[in-house]
Amino acid sequence: MKVAIIGGGLSGLYAGMLLERAGIKDYMIFEAQGKLGGRTPSINLEWVNQNTNQTISVEHFDLGGTWHWPSSQPELVKVIKELNLQTYEQYQMGDALFEMSKGQPVERFGNDGGGGNDDFRRIAGGMNSLIQAFSKNINSSRILLNHHVNKLEYSNSIIEITTKDAEGKEEKYQAEKVLLALPPRLVVRTIEFEPDLPEKLRLSWLNTNTWMASHAKYLAVYDKPFWRNKGLSGNAFSRIGPLGEINDASSHNGESAALFGFFSLPANIRKNIPHNQLLNSCREQMIRLFGKEAADVKVDMIKDWSSNTYTATEEDLLPPKGHGHGRAPPNIPDDGDWKNRLVGIGSEWSLKYPGFIAGAIDAAQHGIDNYLRESDKSRKVEL
Repeated sequence: MKVAIIGGGLSGLYAGMLLERAGIKDYMIFEAQGKLGGRTPSINLEWVNQNTNQTISVEHFDLGGTWHWPSSQPELVKVIKELNLQTYEQYQMGDALFEMSKGQPVERFGNDGGGGNDDFRRIAGGMNSLIQAFSKNINSSRILLNHHVNKLEYSNSIIEITTKDAEGKEEKYQAEKVLLALPPRLVVRTIEFEPDLPEKLRLSWLNTNTWMASHAKYLAVYDKPFWRNKGLSGNAFSRIGPLGEINDASSHNGESAALFGFFSLPANIRKNIPHNQLLNSCREQMIRLFGKEAADVKVDMIKDWSSNTYTATEEDLLPPKGHGHGRAPPNIPDDGDWKNRLVGIGSEWSLKYPGFIAGAIDAAQHGIDNYLRESDKSRKVEL
């Protein structure tokens, strides 16, 4: 094949769609897990109504990336519009809550701006809508699930790709170019390169924080958004924890009501706390903040990205410095055997939006543009 894309998240799928649009069909997308989406999964949940005994299903809660900001991320907005996806404002109408210290009452702060913020948006149906839209524009035979790439070997202008499935069975493929739609750190820790990557490049990738990898989210689903009737936005901030920031996660059409929060406890501490203890601590915090109605949670869960082997490494157990890593590492080896053979297209390689959803789009676009320019040069030389 001409191009191998490693990773079936946003950047990998967008790259595949761009290749299809360019008329290039000789490519494959290798995804280690059994489903697409990477760090932007949306989950469907259900519970049984105690009064009617009916099963209630609610869909598309984001457990990873959630928001985008149109004024500063026009490229992502353009893609969303081209795919005819609907977006809506993050709900912020009403007051915010703040926990300062144990034993102190929860403080309530008014929203001077009225709560509206058209530059803080979500996609209807969750980020899964974006994943599905990309997938529909890709030939399904070009996507290989449960194919974990664990070795890349370059020789005689060909890259041999070794994959393992869920049972450990190995398969080998060949490509002329590889696009790395993974976090740089995960590339270094999970893929063997022969010959080795240039040491300076390897270290820069290893020292790049992975977006979401050290974080965990708590999601609580309710029958109705009771906090809104109290004049609350669902926004809450706490110095007590275990959640440091909480937001309204209800759907745009009112079919589901939910709150979600980011853990303030670092990953290296969370891993030593039993799951049920963490879950109960989150429930107790919701009641402290939002009142007794928060006890009537229909279904809740924790998504801890630091325990996901396809996202996090040992280095990610420590808190990252800022959002993402702040500065993108080099995405192309500038010397050695791997020069012009590898291109990093994951979000962390974006020069404009490293560590954001928009970064996945930006990095993939630049990676494909680079490939098409090189392919055009090669065709001209051959002619």
